[in-house]
Amino acid sequence: MWDKELGSYLSERTSLRGCVMIVDCRRGLLERDMALLAFVAKRQLPVHIVLSKADKLKNVKNRPAARHENRA
Repeated sequence: MWDKELGSYLSERTSLRGCVMIVDCRRGLLERDMALLAFVAKRQLPVHIVLSKADKLKNVKNRPAARHENRA
């Protein structure tokens, strides 16, 4: 899981000013994505979520990420 790989980097890197998360819009935010967002929020870092693979969608209205993409 990401926390073993990135946990110390995200918590100890003093020059880190933000985070960019790339999310497959066909699947939306997964449990591990939510855990990463919570982890980064504790450091009060801004997060940009980039939705990828939109070109693979047949019906844009049925994409799982639509539930999350309008949150500020």
